[in-house]
Amino acid sequence: MSMVKYYDKKEHVGFWFHPSAQELIIRYIGPKVTKRSNKEFELEDKFDIYAKEPWRLSHTETNFFEPNEWF
Repeated sequence: MSMVKYYDKKEHVGFWFHPSAQELIIRYIGPKVTKRSNKEFELEDKFDIYAKEPWRLSHTETNFFEPNEWF
C-alpha cells in the first residue's frame, strides 16, 4: 500500500497543514476557544516543554511515540 493511499486527506484534516483561514477557525481555533474537544486534531499542550531538559521530558508517556523514540 502506498503512503499516498494510506493517508487520505479527508481522514486526516490538516495532516499536510495547509489549511484555509476558514478551516483554521472552524476546526482548530473555535473548539479551543469554546473548550470543546476536537477529536480530529489533538495535541498535547498540557505542559511547558521549556521547563525541563529535553531528555527529561515525558514524551514516552503518550501512545504517539514508540519506546525510545524521540522523533
